[in-house]
Amino acid sequence: MEVLTGILCALALFLFGMSLLGESLQAMFEKGGALHTLPKRGGFLLGAGVTALLQSSSATTVLAVSLCDSGLLSFSQASAAIAGANVGTTSTAWLLCLGWSVPDGEQVVLALLAVAGLGLYLASGHRTAGAALTGLFLLLSGMRSLVAAAAPIGDTALFLRLASLAEHPAAGFLAGAAFTGVLQSSSVSVGMLQALAAGGTLRRAAAVPLLLGINVGTCSTTLLSALSCGGAGRRAAAFHLRFNLVGAVLWTPLCLLRGLLAAPVTPVEIAVFHTLFNLTASAVVLPTAGTCHKFHPDGSQFPAGRKKGRAVQGVKSKAE
Repeated sequence: MEVLTGILCALALFLFGMSLLGESLQAMFEKGGALHTLPKRGGFLLGAGVTALLQSSSATTVLAVSLCDSGLLSFSQASAAIAGANVGTTSTAWLLCLGWSVPDGEQVVLALLAVAGLGLYLASGHRTAGAALTGLFLLLSGMRSLVAAAAPIGDTALFLRLASLAEHPAAGFLAGAAFTGVLQSSSVSVGMLQALAAGGTLRRAAAVPLLLGINVGTCSTTLLSALSCGGAGRRAAAFHLRFNLVGAVLWTPLCLLRGLLAAPVTPVEIAVFHTLFNLTASAVVLPTAGTCHKFHPDGSQFPAGRKKGRAVQGVKSKAE
């Protein structure tokens, strides 16, 4: 019971820090209007950058779906932003590797973040930046606490049995997808997986299928948001699902390399695989996303280069 309480408290601190960081940075972006307009080119980099700052791919993908549904983004632009968001969300995993790679360095970083965040928050005109740094401090502190709280679980018979079951590709995939679908955050799921891996009892054979499922499970937020959209928004949401399914198919053969997967997985290896998954999916899926059409909110399309008049339901759209 004490272990469960510690995990829940650490997870609450992690989620609060992530929420505070995302809301603060979103407020900073909204002042400049950068979050609401994606350029025709460079959507991938902007999607990755915004997601890395907001620490939430869900916010970026839902925004891209919404803009595509309203006709302000073409399907190719929205697809690039969604792919970029998937790559950008891996920044959380790399950020959390800091403490496990350089333990002393993490303590210094946490101290600096706490002092800088408090100083900026108290300073007039810099409260948003101070809140962002404070959110980052809470996020890292939460993960550090989660690692400490989860350490005893790695030696229990129940965990070892569940980890053994997760080594079956189908079971691990479904468990990862379901868990992430409930949490509505792949960053939290990957972070918890890294926390368990830090104990040295989680093998690669279980981590790989779990990560494949986590990447697919994160599509649940986008699919839910598309229920109220027209054809264009639903098509963009379907692209998000296709993106992660293709990535899962591409990396599933790795589950067959039992000799390679027999060793314990490390938090850094989880971050590496998470990044490679999304980069590979981007390289394969983006070229086939389509580059020559824009869509009305109801899904009907305009030929490339043609100026659009009044959009469906009286919504005006910008010309190409």
